[in-house]
Amino acid sequence: MDNRFARFTILLFYMTTVALGGCASSAPSRFYMLTSVSTSEPQQPLVGALREVAIGVGPVELPSYLDRPQMATRAGPYEIEFAEFNQWAEPLANNVTRVLSENLSHLLATDRMAIYPWPRSTPVAYQVRVRMTHFEGTLGEQSRLSAQWHIIDVEEQQELMRQTSPFQPAVEAADYGSLAAALSQGLGALSQDIAAALRALPLQPAAR
Repeated sequence: MDNRFARFTILLFYMTTVALGGCASSAPSRFYMLTSVSTSEPQQPLVGALREVAIGVGPVELPSYLDRPQMATRAGPYEIEFAEFNQWAEPLANNVTRVLSENLSHLLATDRMAIYPWPRSTPVAYQVRVRMTHFEGTLGEQSRLSAQWHIIDVEEQQELMRQTSPFQPAVEAADYGSLAAALSQGLGALSQDIAAALRALPLQPAAR
């Protein structure tokens, strides 16, 4: 009886030690942010009435499978993996909205930007709405960003433009920091498409 109890005690001690060791050796969580893409090249400022235009960015919609902290990667044509220990540092839609606004502010050389939801008193003339259909990638290979975006005349509640922009920036290394960098690069390219469309519109200042 004593021998059985002794063996049980040793086994219990061993299992507890292994479990505690496993917890101690777990990888620490890492948190990532998308960043705006800035260049040292001066941008042509908006001219004439365009200088008075306030541009609103948002809302940005994401597929429900991306509405979570974990970063998504492609494990195959039909499989998505979520990284438990590699996560976005804030809600992804918020991060995407802010980066798009920062990029457009730089590309249009204007500080008259508003992020959805903006106060009713903000004189937003044109609104950029974005619906992401893909925002993931394969580590060490490529990312995939695809967005449907609209430019809306806020006062007239009229859609002026609708377009889909797909991008696949390379993921330079097999790590999540490189994936965040590639997706940031894709947002920069998307911002360039939107900025070019805004410059081409016959914009008028918002009614005050």
